[in-house]
Amino acid sequence: MSKEAVSKMRDGLGSVVMKMKDDEAAEPHPDFEVFSDEAYFGMWCLRPIGNRSFDETIHFNMRGDAVNASHVVAAWMKK
Repeated sequence: MSKEAVSKMRDGLGSVVMKMKDDEAAEPHPDFEVFSDEAYFGMWCLRPIGNRSFDETIHFNMRGDAVNASHVVAAWMKK
């Protein structure tokens, strides 16, 4: 991937992150689920709906961070 392509991708994701911080989405993106994972010390887990694979999850300390990340990841996946 060229430096220009990486820079363009980062700029696009940065705008999504800033928009999400302003909006503070209350619900995760429809393609993802967010739940408190007791097996992971009660951290908030983000994973695609219906996915049960152990290594395709991301954990966060706060629910809001997981919800915002669901929108960022979904936007990144569209590109």
